[in-house]
Amino acid sequence: LCQECKRSLERDRLPWCALANNMWIGPVPFDLEVLTQPEQLLIALYFPTAFVYKLYPKTRRFDPQSLQMGYRGNVSTYRLDPSEIASFVGSKRLPHGPEVLASTIAVTFVGPRNRPERCMQGLFRVRRHRVLAALLWLKEHNPLYENVDIDEAALGQLPDGGVPESISLNVRYD
Repeated sequence: LCQECKRSLERDRLPWCALANNMWIGPVPFDLEVLTQPEQLLIALYFPTAFVYKLYPKTRRFDPQSLQMGYRGNVSTYRLDPSEIASFVGSKRLPHGPEVLASTIAVTFVGPRNRPERCMQGLFRVRRHRVLAALLWLKEHNPLYENVDIDEAALGQLPDGGVPESISLNVRYD
């Protein structure tokens, strides 16, 4: 029992994430579970937030080898103004083109410049086959997606295992 649930029960309150609170949606299907943040945005019907990542090398002193071991940092989310993203929503053709990523993801690396793209692979990779598999699963199992058409041209613009230029070309360095 976690501390938050224990405190709720001691106060005769139903824990916020309790099964009885209808907060459990069940296991996430594999085709959706494996998606990166950019892949999720490419198949999203709506865009309520933008994601701003601020990343630092894992070690305090700069060492090019440590960049391969990963980053630490944070991500902030900001509500988007619906009028500014109206052109991205309402379409029944998915996935969105890669340009949607430039509007919904911002990345800042703190430290030395010119990090290789492979340092961004874990968080920002897009795999065309994963996007397609997720869309096919959603069309079959989610009524909100049943009338969505798969846009082969937009799918063809996506990398199959790389970071889209709409993210990599907009990276900032601090």
